[in-house]
Amino acid sequence: MQYKTVAEAKNLSGLRVALTAGGPAPWGEATKYILHVKKIPYVPVAQQGGGTNDELVAWTGHRNAPVAVYNNEAPRTGWYEILLLAERLAPTPSLLPQQVDERALMIGLSTALCGEDGFTWNARHVMFDTLLKTQGDAFKNNPMVLSYSYSEQNAAAAPSKMKPILEALSARLHKQQSVGSKYFIGDQLTALDLYWAAMSQLVDSYPPEKNPMPDFFRQIWAPVRGAVGTALDPILLAHRDFIYTQHLTLPLDF
Repeated sequence: MQYKTVAEAKNLSGLRVALTAGGPAPWGEATKYILHVKKIPYVPVAQQGGGTNDELVAWTGHRNAPVAVYNNEAPRTGWYEILLLAERLAPTPSLLPQQVDERALMIGLSTALCGEDGFTWNARHVMFDTLLKTQGDAFKNNPMVLSYSYSEQNAAAAPSKMKPILEALSARLHKQQSVGSKYFIGDQLTALDLYWAAMSQLVDSYPPEKNPMPDFFRQIWAPVRGAVGTALDPILLAHRDFIYTQHLTLPLDF
């Protein structure tokens, strides 16, 4: 992916999205998938994973990614606010169910997957625990670690929070399969399908020909796979493969 620097991007108009350069950061990949499906043009802006990203902070007030900046509007970092922006910029195809009960279900499951103290949030605790054991105090003092309430206690508790979320997602897919649907909600693609495709790489990364990420990512993600054990139902991976085949592109580009 060809990135602009913050200096190059900040005075441009339209949609600019800060993304972690060089690796498939889950929330960033999910944002890219939404924009891809909706065919929304944007300028990728390089954010350095684990870096201080001082220029990004000066521009947006955030050092993490993704950060979506549309024209002169306030920067957006949350998965739901970025989704709502995408829905506004390209109402069709909508990735939010129209029926209120289905929309509530999608938002609830997406929160469990993407939100604070959800599946991916706790996967990050597991990754941070691995990095802390290999890098010691140098990593412990990283601003990124301080931003996400990492602690040994949170890392130890993470698997017990992650497993029920995967179990709820797989139960939903089994229910959908029984009525002839390949999607989480209804009979069409929603943002939840894309979120799971992105987050699934944490627990079952594609091989290098499909996901050419640095070996470093595979090393720090391996404990995440171990943390979920048998909660990773094969139906979740079959669904992930279906979404990539039917709605996304491979190999991953970051």
